[in-house]
Amino acid sequence: MFRSFIRIAIRNFGKQLSFSLINVVGLAISLACSLVILMFVSRELSYEKHFSGHERIYRIATHFMTMGEFANGPQILLEEMANEYPWVDQTTRVKYDEGSLGIGDFTLKENGLLVEQNFFEVFQYPFYQGEGDLGSDGIVLTRSLANTIFGNDQPLGKVIEMTTDKGKSLYSVRGVVDTDDINSHLNTSFWAVMPQTTTIDPNWFSVDAYNYVKVKSGVGIGEVQAAVDNMIETKVFPQMQSTLSFEEWFARDDAFRLIAQPLDDIYLKGTLMFDISKGGNETMVYVLLAIAGLILFIASINFINLSTARAINRAKEVGVKKVVGSSIALLRLQFISEALMVTLASLVVAMGLAELVLILVERVTGLELLVSVFSRPQHLVLAFFLAIALGIVSGLYPALVLSSFKPIQVLKSSFKAGTNSRFRNVLVVFQFGLSTILVITTLIMIRQIQFMSSRDLGFSQDNVLIIGNAGDLEGRLSGFMDKMRSQSGVVSLSQVNRLPGSVTSFSMANVQSAYLDEPVRISRFQGDFDYPSTLGFQLVEGRFFDKEIASDSNAIILNESAANQLLLEHPVGEIINKKYEVVGVVRDFNFESLRTAIAPSMISVSTNGLSLALRIESNQARAVIDAIEQEWASLSPKEPINYYFLDQNFKNLMHNEQVLMQVLGLFTGLALFIACLGLYGLSAYLSVQRSKEIGIRKVMGATSLSVLTLLNKEYAKLLFFSFIIAIPVAIYLIKFWLAGFAYKTSIEWWIVAGTCVIILFISWTTVGYHSLRASQINPAETLRRE
Repeated sequence: MFRSFIRIAIRNFGKQLSFSLINVVGLAISLACSLVILMFVSRELSYEKHFSGHERIYRIATHFMTMGEFANGPQILLEEMANEYPWVDQTTRVKYDEGSLGIGDFTLKENGLLVEQNFFEVFQYPFYQGEGDLGSDGIVLTRSLANTIFGNDQPLGKVIEMTTDKGKSLYSVRGVVDTDDINSHLNTSFWAVMPQTTTIDPNWFSVDAYNYVKVKSGVGIGEVQAAVDNMIETKVFPQMQSTLSFEEWFARDDAFRLIAQPLDDIYLKGTLMFDISKGGNETMVYVLLAIAGLILFIASINFINLSTARAINRAKEVGVKKVVGSSIALLRLQFISEALMVTLASLVVAMGLAELVLILVERVTGLELLVSVFSRPQHLVLAFFLAIALGIVSGLYPALVLSSFKPIQVLKSSFKAGTNSRFRNVLVVFQFGLSTILVITTLIMIRQIQFMSSRDLGFSQDNVLIIGNAGDLEGRLSGFMDKMRSQSGVVSLSQVNRLPGSVTSFSMANVQSAYLDEPVRISRFQGDFDYPSTLGFQLVEGRFFDKEIASDSNAIILNESAANQLLLEHPVGEIINKKYEVVGVVRDFNFESLRTAIAPSMISVSTNGLSLALRIESNQARAVIDAIEQEWASLSPKEPINYYFLDQNFKNLMHNEQVLMQVLGLFTGLALFIACLGLYGLSAYLSVQRSKEIGIRKVMGATSLSVLTLLNKEYAKLLFFSFIIAIPVAIYLIKFWLAGFAYKTSIEWWIVAGTCVIILFISWTTVGYHSLRASQINPAETLRRE
């Protein structure tokens, strides 16, 4: 039976090769795109899942009053929880660390984690060599780091010297982990045991550890959250000496709270300030899933439309089979089997296309997304079942239509299979409605990203080079700064503690003015006397710092929002906190993501910054960088320099939006191409079906132009209906997305209108060839054939 199905499918494929190829190409592109998307989504959703009992592990983060939500928390917390709650199974602390690893003359600067001895009991990484028993001096390396340091030598038992800002320590290599197939926010280069001399800091407001709790089975997040809330009430609130009740204080934005985060949520949902690693983008995951579904649906519509449009060619076949006794179920099985064969043929093409799509996505976004489609068996299994599902969905409706033909009717020469045209039109409307939604949202996303990129930040970020680890020079820093001040191409230089756009440093200050009953908390930036001028803040009132004026060591500069919040009508000369004189006011400047509104901030003087900011001449950037590298190498040959341009900070803050825009743009273009491909095939077939009507019209005096207009007008009506449906949906979706931005672009009418015109033009161009060809056929030839 199935051998017969295969022969019929091959014969029909060859008889109408052009339409069959349109189906194969459309399905292959949709399968390739969807496979890549599902591989990416599968990877994003796999974070932490390989750890045994991952669903019972929680990280306890901190809402640190008005400063925001920190990934780390108080060291004392885990000890108190273990003592008070019997459902606590295991606890472990983690600290971020960076330093130089050395063995002999070889040194390498790496970032890693300091962990407690039981870390690998809670988080069971698979070991390539050794084991997770850290002892009192153990260190575990990733396989890539072990190869870098030891090459082909056996790393186990070797002693590594680690140099950090706290001094030197010796560690013995106890294990090697291969993290290539392990997705976790705890992945790093090395895990070293915390020094045994480290004592637990009893201060609840000392939040410098990442706290993880593994609970016993049956304990949920509600119980864990209630426990940490109770600890705040019993351990922290009494220290606040507040006149409010606990419930009133706890509900305030400036309260100190603890947050229980499920381990599985950290990567996609719970990335906080000072997190161990960069998180994923949950919005992108769901958007890509939706796009994968839409692309598959658009390709499926193509298959359905072409199959039902060609129903008349299969009608007599169905009639004859029914006459000789074939059942409806068997006919439906045949047509679904044919659809499956087409999708499986498309899958062969799709596997190769998927590799190209992977390369294209990585080049467009700059992301190293995935390994090869063929690298893992689960990818091949996923592709197979995706093709099977697509084949069944695509073939089901045509199978129902074709198997419903009645033998008496189809065997008549006058039989017409035109009852499905209305349904086909609905599918075309839906198909181009989806494409229109994708195009409108993508264009406005691009406009929003461009709006944020071109927005005046309130200071000059261009041509500012940051040396992030200048503090490593210690006593040599002053000489290095003097050398750089004399370097040609360096306009100004400043020693700084915090920079706009940085997510790795945070500082707040309680500020009291004579016009407020209670102090307010504002963001604080610290740098030396040249800090405001080096970063190019825009002075509104007063002056910048002057190191020739002794009192300026206690001077501050406010931004406009801070001056307003402190109710300072004439800020310059006002005394803040009974100590600091306001010497200037600068224009409001963005120092966080442009998703958030500009917050009140102040700039104060500090000459012990750990970073350097250098404003340089743009045409001498390369020469200045070469001079910096040369001078650094002479002062600190074992410590590699870490430098970057300040504008990179803000590019990093918009990274997720940029990637989402690029990916959406790529797949939107492919979705529109698939839709047009189907429209091309459908218009070709329907033009042939209407050849007799066109011949009669021309005999009756119709011109080629009027016939062309008639044919294109029908598609224009369908597109018009698709625009009516799509525009409100697109506007709703884009407004929902823009609501997450404090500063947003407007949704201009010409973007929406332009999208419709572009899609209309592309569609008319797609069907125009067949319409023009049909309008120019000699009616005598058409009527003779009919």
